Amino acid sequence: MSSKKKSTPVKIIGSSFNFADIWNHTLDNQQDRPFIARDYIYASEIGGSFCDRYLKMYAVLQTNPPNTRSKRKFQAGNIWEYTIGMILIASGMLKKQQIRVETKLPKMLRVSGRLDFIVGGVIDWKEAKINVEKTIEGLGLLGLEVPPFFFDAINKFIDKYCGVKQLKEIVLETKSCSSFMMEKMQKTGEPQSHHVMQIFHYVYGNESGITDGKLVYVCKDDCIMQEFDVSNNEALLKMYKADIKQMTAYYNAGFDKKDPKKFMPPVEPLVLFEEGVWRFNKNFKVEYSAYLQYLYGYETPEAYRMAWQYKVSSWNRVFKRCVQNANMTDKNKAAIKDALQYFPAWDKYVAKAKAAGAFVKPDENEEDEA
Repeated sequence: MSSKKKSTPVKIIGSSFNFADIWNHTLDNQQDRPFIARDYIYASEIGGSFCDRYLKMYAVLQTNPPNTRSKRKFQAGNIWEYTIGMILIASGMLKKQQIRVETKLPKMLRVSGRLDFIVGGVIDWKEAKINVEKTIEGLGLLGLEVPPFFFDAINKFIDKYCGVKQLKEIVLETKSCSSFMMEKMQKTGEPQSHHVMQIFHYVYGNESGITDGKLVYVCKDDCIMQEFDVSNNEALLKMYKADIKQMTAYYNAGFDKKDPKKFMPPVEPLVLFEEGVWRFNKNFKVEYSAYLQYLYGYETPEAYRMAWQYKVSSWNRVFKRCVQNANMTDKNKAAIKDALQYFPAWDKYVAKAKAAGAFVKPDENEEDEA
């Protein structure tokens, strides 16, 4: 009787690979928008630095264009926009997305931009529930398992509003932000002003008759969301027109190729004082200027921060002590003298902060900190 020889299984050795290399290479090699001269304003520029906008419109070479880290931050924002878009689609809320909106006010430059989403209207909630189940099943067939929160959020939204026959149609604009910016907005109850101007452009200029919008921020660090309503009202329209009118005047003043600064708008202040939070802060319009070195002499945003962070922190500590009527040390007085060079209205700021009840609880052991 013949015996069968057992075959030895062949061990297949696969090729090694590096997932991170592909991810990072793709992330760092996104195609940039062509940088050419233009005679119109981007909606995202409204409320921004006039001098930066002027130089960009005349295609002056940027000394500090977005670096790879900045571009990665943009991609992080795109991921959040995509995630929110998927939730809107699955819940039946999404009507349109990436619609171009343009305005052309008399004797002013054209403004152009693409809104993120138009949502609301008449929704078939039963169909939305069915679509959620279909989506879950479809993803399951592909072996894709979505975190429970994704569909929990959709179902809870449907359950809450399923009795409503029609929701108001609005423009929904999404933004991602850091914990620092989220905490600031939660404290002041105000969104970033240039984002307000951007979404106002969409609620004012859209051809669908939509007059309201929601500006939604998602914190990249902990996923918390903050929402602000923005409507087509006279106060915002006045600000919108004023910005475009001013930018039009700067642009129409002309351009000198040999000396791009000749007709350029004034540069931004290096430091700002923000009422409500009662703090001196670096000016993000300077810090993230594409012309930081050309206009302000700092080679990098880090160099700008290093030049001002200690000075600003010192001013803030002394300002707080002034509001609290604390005794001033020699170092405190020196900090005030320094601040007065940039902010001659120091005493007025102190009086306003006192009237607003800022820093009611005094801190201990601050005498030697400034």
